[in-house]
Amino acid sequence: MSETSEELIMVGVDVAKDKLDIAFANEPALTIKNEAAAFKKLIKHRAVESLCFVMEATGGYEKPLVSFLLTEDIKVAVVNAKRVRDFANAMGAYAKNDRIDANMIRYYAETAYPKGRLQWRESRSEVEQRIEALVKRRHQVVDQKVIEQLHQANA
Repeated sequence: MSETSEELIMVGVDVAKDKLDIAFANEPALTIKNEAAAFKKLIKHRAVESLCFVMEATGGYEKPLVSFLLTEDIKVAVVNAKRVRDFANAMGAYAKNDRIDANMIRYYAETAYPKGRLQWRESRSEVEQRIEALVKRRHQVVDQKVIEQLHQANA
């Protein structure tokens, strides 16, 4: 991850399994499918060099968009969902739907990280991505092994 002092235009993205709600500043939020063809259409007629797409980690549903944006050399940041929710609560934004969430993520990034001082993801090679997936899977297997050992000890 790296940091910059250049001005970035934050784009809030609320990620779900099948769709993305995307909030650009001064535009109504839009909804697209969570698939590569829709990602390409989204950026087709936009000046993307000054954009930073900001989203919460969603257990992996964000990965296709993050990978696509990094491949296109577009800045992307994945932020802590609890911080965004705490920010929204502090702002008195208790209403919740996907479009409101996308706008709140954008507003959080603009407010918490003025002048684009947000740390964004850097592109990783396929090998690095595969190693990350293997390490994650190893942690899952080790956790499952501990649970099984406790079951056997209590049986």
